[in-house]
Amino acid sequence: MFVLDASVVLKWFVDEPYSDKAQALRSRYVRGEIQLAVPDLLLHEVANALRYKPSFTPKLVVESINTIFDMDIDIIAPVGHLMKSAIRIAYDFNITEYDAHYLAIAKDIGYKLITADEKFYRKIESTQLAQLLSKV
Repeated sequence: MFVLDASVVLKWFVDEPYSDKAQALRSRYVRGEIQLAVPDLLLHEVANALRYKPSFTPKLVVESINTIFDMDIDIIAPVGHLMKSAIRIAYDFNITEYDAHYLAIAKDIGYKLITADEKFYRKIESTQLAQLLSKV
């Protein structure tokens, strides 16, 4: 049971280091072996990152985002207690509220956060709520 951040989901659509590991998580989800959750902001982050990839047309970006919707992953909208938790985490670990929101969701639902962002991971490693994609 995992919360994925945008650095992981982006690798479903773009060949980058550890894309194979991101694809393996996706395959495990499709086979029903694991559950996945993401905050709704992930959709914006992934769409924005793809928008700046020269090989991605508007149509390909829309298709990529639709793929996420079609997978029926749990997409979690911000609610009061998650916002409060994310803001506290952002201050406690000196990270953006955006990044903190992923960790707040993982903590709230009891999942492990998976990220490919090593800088982010180093800041939150002490929580033991996160794991680097490269170590999955």
